[in-house]
Amino acid sequence: MFRTRKWLRTWTGLLTAIRIRLMKTMPLIMVAICFLLASCGRFPSFFDRSRTGEGTTAATSVPATTQRPLARPDTGAPVPDDAFVGITVASLGAPGEPGLWAKTPLVTSERRGRLVYPAKNTSVTVVLIPIDGPASAGSRVSLDAFRLLGVALTDLPELEVHTR
Repeated sequence: MFRTRKWLRTWTGLLTAIRIRLMKTMPLIMVAICFLLASCGRFPSFFDRSRTGEGTTAATSVPATTQRPLARPDTGAPVPDDAFVGITVASLGAPGEPGLWAKTPLVTSERRGRLVYPAKNTSVTVVLIPIDGPASAGSRVSLDAFRLLGVALTDLPELEVHTR
């Protein structure tokens, strides 16, 4: 019985010493954790593809089986056979419809065209699809085209429409 109490006293004393040591160093540990968490946003993530230039997709997650169009570098300079059609206020079209398209009342027949976003000096080649309505009505643009233009999905940007 004496050995049990001695063993118990030894462990109790050891646990008390550890608890006291932790109580003394806890503020230092908490400050170190705060500094580490505050600096997380300052360094590029290992898995962040947008900073390394890999791929042309946005940071949103899309299933790996979804096919995406590859962005072709558009210089923004007009091609000689480009014809300026007008300026339209664009909204996000049906996200379930794949491809690069824009439904606009500025054209009367389906044709290839180009959308230019002057605020970011970006452009994308799309299929222009006619819709009913006055020329002053807005247009609906595909999700892929919005992403390639660099437009936030909730914005209503003014886009220049060119036909080819």
